[in-house]
Amino acid sequence: MLTGNLLRFRVHGGVVKPGFLDPREHLVVAEQVIELVRSLEGETRDVLEAELKDAASIHRDERLVHGLVSVLLDDVDEKMASPHDPGLVRSKLFALAGPRQPLGPVARAEVVAAVAAELASTTEAIEQSLYADLPSAARLGATPDISPEALLARYDLRLAQGLLLAARSMTLTLTRPSPKRLRALMRALKFQRLLFTVAGQDGVWTLQIDGPGSPLTSSARYGVQFANVLPALLHDTDWSLTGDCIFKTRAGLLKLGPELGLQPLRRETGMWTAAEETALAERLTTLAAPWQVSFDGELVVLDGQHVLLPDLVLRDPETGREALIEIVWRWRRAAFERRWEVLRRIGPKNLVLAIATSEKAGDGALPALPGPVHGFKQVPNARTLLSLCRDVASVPSSGLPP
Repeated sequence: MLTGNLLRFRVHGGVVKPGFLDPREHLVVAEQVIELVRSLEGETRDVLEAELKDAASIHRDERLVHGLVSVLLDDVDEKMASPHDPGLVRSKLFALAGPRQPLGPVARAEVVAAVAAELASTTEAIEQSLYADLPSAARLGATPDISPEALLARYDLRLAQGLLLAARSMTLTLTRPSPKRLRALMRALKFQRLLFTVAGQDGVWTLQIDGPGSPLTSSARYGVQFANVLPALLHDTDWSLTGDCIFKTRAGLLKLGPELGLQPLRRETGMWTAAEETALAERLTTLAAPWQVSFDGELVVLDGQHVLLPDLVLRDPETGREALIEIVWRWRRAAFERRWEVLRRIGPKNLVLAIATSEKAGDGALPALPGPVHGFKQVPNARTLLSLCRDVASVPSSGLPP
């Protein structure tokens, strides 16, 4: 996504106006950017930056040109062109050069020649390897086969994501989504490990998500996870998003919806599963046999205002008993206590809660929780979860609401 220095927007009347692109106006600049990057295959980033110094020759808006290049480079492989490991070369050079400081041109050449001899190489190869691992020295790979129209569409999406990095919170509203779509979106939120609450009434679902600008979540990694929600949302047809954004001295609401024509990057697969959860499921499958472990838990509507989407389901094929597992990676104490009260009062009795207890997971000490709860530091313990699941497993009744 676009970094802060490449964002094109304005704030007017308390509303953030993104600088989305009009294909009729910007198709030519997209074509020129693709041609430029393609012509520099095998060259370094330094060479590309030198070519872009006169970006005004491509378009008067230099920030736009640099932004399009940045978006295009997301899909360009970059390789380190170095005959030797740069770290090894530097360590040997610095070890020999240290006692000979200050190092003049002649002494420097002697040190380089000594390292070249030690590595059975040439002085040219040593010079080439010295700083080959710097980003500016990376060699550009082949440019993907992308049309100017697709590049413009991708730019708009990356711009919207970049603006969301400045959001303190985000409100998503979906009108009468199918259970499958709502379940898919919640899986995307869970995969990104975002802090969110869900409420639904008369077919309208509202999701409140803490943004990277909130005190608990102010980190670059969380910001990227937060912005990554947007591509998943674009598969819906009736939605709206409002982000409460702050940019240094300016603040405003970013409003997005399907009318803007933002396009997802790829076809939806409908499944988001974190690597830790996959590993946990594999461990549980080994320990729990003949019980079966799956990710296909149904969305449980608790009271019209709260829902539950289990992360894992354990089933005994012989008796039909099953247990649900919900994993909480991040939490706010006040919000979590309210949710726990709802789960305790009307939640499924066969639910096991696994909650992260590290300092970075929540905003205070974890409250005392009665019932089948497993606290973990890094990843849930499979044996502990299995024991709790077997204790609470039960045969489902006539079925849970979709």
